[in-house]
This record gives sequence, C-alpha cells and structure tokens, in this order.
Amino acid sequence: MSGAAITCAQGRTVSAGEFADRVHGAAAVLAAHGVARAATVCLLTGNRPQTLVARYAANLLGARVVHLDPAMTTGTQATIVRSTGATALIVDPAARARPRRCSAPYCTVGTGRRRPAPTGGDRDPRSGGDGPADRGDR
Repeated sequence: MSGAAITCAQGRTVSAGEFADRVHGAAAVLAAHGVARAATVCLLTGNRPQTLVARYAANLLGARVVHLDPAMTTGTQATIVRSTGATALIVDPAARARPRRCSAPYCTVGTGRRRPAPTGGDRDPRSGGDGPADRGDR
C-alpha cells in the first residue's frame, strides 16, 4: 500500500495526513463564512481532490452537501441552490461563470476567492475575501 489517500489524474498523491489537514483547514474557513450544523453547501465541481476536501469539510461541520450536475442548465442549478437555502456554493474553475444566477455566496475551487451572493438578476458577483477552496492541488 502506498499510503496515499487520494491519487490525482496527473499521478500526484495526497497522503491521509495532508488530506485531513486540508479538510480541517477548509472546515475552519467554511465555519468562518457561516457554514454550521444543518446548513447546506452546494458543490458545482468536477471529480477532483478539492471536491472531496469541500465535501468532508462541510460534513465535519454538520452541514449537508448537495452536488449539482454540471450538465444541468444554469436556471435549474440556480433553482436548486435557492430551494436548498444554501449557505455556500463551491464552484469548480471550469464552471465559474454559472453561479451568477444563484443566491448563495460562492467560492471558486483552487482560487481561494469568495464572492458574495449576487444582489439581483444576473449581475456579476463582486470579489470578496478568502473562501473555502482548499489549498490547491500542489
């Protein structure tokens, strides 16, 4: 056994200890942004290590996680985010244009930049402080 908790597509491995550190770090950031027990975190992410980090971080706080299908229309994704009352939406860089129609604050995975919920319509979200987007796939 290699001791790897995760093996990335590029062949890079993440040890169990590194994974645990990332999960706990992301949980602290999510908590600082209002994610707590019974909250909902929506994920619009692909199959990547950061998705697991975000999922386990939310679960560690007692939050439920809703995975959004990237194949859905942005309108359907926005409806799901609104109907769940999501506290946060974590977004894969490939889908970062999509959350503009959603009502939850969101963070782009791997950038560490958090954006507030749009204030109406399809307006562009403004840049905010740090978000729960892991520490990258280094």
